[in-house]
Amino acid sequence: MNRFESRIGIFVVEPDDLKLISQHDVLQAALTDRLQAIWSRKFWGTPRDETFLRRLDFFPSLSESIAVKKWSGGVGLQPYYPGISPGKPKPLEPWSLSDRFLSNDDDFPQLVLQDRDLTTLEKGLENSVHQRLQIRASLTDLRRKPPDTVFKPPMVVFSKGFTKCAFYKGSNGEVRFLDGLRSITGEKRDVDLLRFLSAAISSRLFKYISFHSGSNLGVGRDQIHLYESLALPFPLPDDELASRHALELVRETANILEGLERNIPDRKRLESTIEAMKRCQPLVEQYFSVTDAEKILIEDTITLFQPSVHKRDINADIPSLAFPTRVARQAYADKLCDVLNQRARKQKIKVSAEARVSENLNLVLLTAMFTEKQEAYTEVRGEDALWVALNRISKAARKDDSMFSYLRGFKYFEPDRLHILKPATMRNWCRTAALNDADAIFEHLVTENA
Repeated sequence: MNRFESRIGIFVVEPDDLKLISQHDVLQAALTDRLQAIWSRKFWGTPRDETFLRRLDFFPSLSESIAVKKWSGGVGLQPYYPGISPGKPKPLEPWSLSDRFLSNDDDFPQLVLQDRDLTTLEKGLENSVHQRLQIRASLTDLRRKPPDTVFKPPMVVFSKGFTKCAFYKGSNGEVRFLDGLRSITGEKRDVDLLRFLSAAISSRLFKYISFHSGSNLGVGRDQIHLYESLALPFPLPDDELASRHALELVRETANILEGLERNIPDRKRLESTIEAMKRCQPLVEQYFSVTDAEKILIEDTITLFQPSVHKRDINADIPSLAFPTRVARQAYADKLCDVLNQRARKQKIKVSAEARVSENLNLVLLTAMFTEKQEAYTEVRGEDALWVALNRISKAARKDDSMFSYLRGFKYFEPDRLHILKPATMRNWCRTAALNDADAIFEHLVTENA
């Protein structure tokens, strides 16, 4: 729905909301254990996103790399709440209440975990209270008691929604944690690769993949299942599909994280972590050979689409439905023209764009002009008669059915120009939309010429 229809309870279904899934794709996904990803990829993903994600599917999965390296890990422990928790409790012993414990709270360290971030298992269980009945956890029993290999460093610890992730080198025994966290543990010889894995899981790229591939994250609950996280791409440096600079990228990333492992004062730690994450982002993207166009897909997903889900208040600001600013409209037009000009350079055609905007009608009309000289993007004021006609076209291009209003796309080709009319929402006028519109326009022109 857009910013108008949401107030009167009408669900607007735009052309991009209508997705087709072939039987072949369903069967292929079932055979490769990726069935859960089909719905999520169609829900928010554009054709460009699906192409990008299919490319990443060719990489070995994290579970395959874990098997090759003989790593371990798993989900953390579950407290036992007397009188509430089902099943027979498991004794805490031979574990000790003095065992080190990592809390899954707002103070969770990012990228690197240090000894000062840990408390005791006793304190962790004392702080575990049943949310509904306010009953404290047992200090002598557990409901779920994973093997020690789950808690043995060196390891990477991350949360269900990939919002938290840290590497811990450690040398003083196991570190316990609750089932809201998961671990991947390895041998000391693999510390650099585990450091890189921590940076990868913390990266915008992995947040992008999990948003589009998890069965919950982009649709419902803010989490992904363990089997979904293990299905994420993670080629080892010696894999045939890995970057030829993979080892150097791993070492460079590991050096950045190793710098954070030093005893940085608390007042500088957050600043140092943010700086380290900024330095790691391009290294992770280079490891997966992410192109400039794919970086746009990641950027729009993280800043536009992901913040648009999990809204409890229908009147809350939804980034993907916001009215596009002048800067956003120009960014769309520049990217559209850039892609079309690259593809039409042999024909010596230059594509320029101008737009007409009506905030009252919630419409933007963009005209792409095919000439011999490229001009800068401009916006012109449309005549009143034009907006009356466009409003008529917009209404005629929709089909209302009770609570649902189905919109149809409107593109009109002339010999030397193309007119695009779309609702004025950011989802329609972001750079991801420009990439997909450029593909559709080019495909149409090629088909017409053929």
